[in-house]
Amino acid sequence: MDESTGLLPDTDLSARVTRLFEKARRMGAAPAVLIFLGLVALPAGTQTLRVHGAIHDGLGELARGYDANLPPLHLAGGRASVEGEEPAIFPKPGSAAAAEAAGRFVIIYDTTGGTERIPAECEAGVLVTSDTLVIKGDQAQTREISLEEVHRITGDLVLSGDLVRKSQTWWAGLAALVLGTAVGIYTVLAKLFQAVVLGILGVILTKGPGSLDFLEGLRIGLVALVPAVALQAIESVSGLSLPASNALYLGLAGACAWMGARRVTRARAGLLAQAQGIASRPVVLEAEGSSRAR
Repeated sequence: MDESTGLLPDTDLSARVTRLFEKARRMGAAPAVLIFLGLVALPAGTQTLRVHGAIHDGLGELARGYDANLPPLHLAGGRASVEGEEPAIFPKPGSAAAAEAAGRFVIIYDTTGGTERIPAECEAGVLVTSDTLVIKGDQAQTREISLEEVHRITGDLVLSGDLVRKSQTWWAGLAALVLGTAVGIYTVLAKLFQAVVLGILGVILTKGPGSLDFLEGLRIGLVALVPAVALQAIESVSGLSLPASNALYLGLAGACAWMGARRVTRARAGLLAQAQGIASRPVVLEAEGSSRAR
């Protein structure tokens, strides 16, 4: 037995677990902060990487879809021109996509003047003429924007699949940055709340000899969250979907916190009992010695 902690040697797996939580109970502020930052960075990072990949792949699919369905559209000096046959319509009339989107949405490029408005049966759509951008939104509201106004914002450009591909890394990175920041803030608050709750439970469940104070329970709660957060990260990265994953996460964290608090409390109670026994022995010996002297 370790005289400093009252624990069994490290050869015993149960004692190793107890030793781990005992070290957690006594760790300083710097290790606790590092563990907390790890608990925040792991789930926030995995979620951000997933979103970045999804947006990057989605934009790539959009670029391929554009190339397959619409010709490049040139905007220069407030005028538009199309490479290819006009009017260019998406979804293409007669296609399965057109049947699916019938009456809902349409994109039309026509710089010849042959198409002046979005079909009335379409709920929403976009029409580009030689000098005007027409947008039809919800409730059949239509807005016309001069391409000169658009040009003042965008400058000369060619709207095509290549344009989407060139910007997909930038847009995916920007979205990941914005979402990662939001997820990070949420995760800080969530993990802090969870650690505090586990700390309070540790204090409540360990009343008696060797009981924990709140800070000790909080440190043990931080360490108890590690297995649950690691499982959550593995699930996120691998794409697996565990049944009742939230309940599993909370149950694993709670079980680890309860086990850690209970083991540390028992070890401390054993140390206290040992110390009290040692403290009482000299008194007994002194009493025995006095009786013999008489």
